[in-house]
Amino acid sequence: MNGLKVLLLMTFVFWWSLNASAQTDTKLPLGLRPVTEHVDVYPNPTNDILHVKLDNVNVKSLEMQVFNIIGNNIKIDAEEVIKNRYYRINTHDFQPGYYLLVLTDPKTRFNKAIRIKKE
Repeated sequence: MNGLKVLLLMTFVFWWSLNASAQTDTKLPLGLRPVTEHVDVYPNPTNDILHVKLDNVNVKSLEMQVFNIIGNNIKIDAEEVIKNRYYRINTHDFQPGYYLLVLTDPKTRFNKAIRIKKE
């Protein structure tokens, strides 16, 4: 059964990367770096709170989305702790499994597979 879960996750992540891969405008203003270079998502796997930290990123507007393994958009409660720098996502009500975190700003899209496990 674990092999099937891994296969499904890999298929989902591959499909998602084809449709929503990190795409960056190569003509960024001097000093502006793409989101993909400085994003930390931890702990992964998690069971309660997922932390998203953006280092040295100049974003004007950031959209966060979480999708389950079959591609449904999951409503999230993302608390912005430090404006445009650090966020906490409450995953307490998520079912155990694999999810895809998508961060989007006007120039970049960042995808990260995350695992929710309950103890």
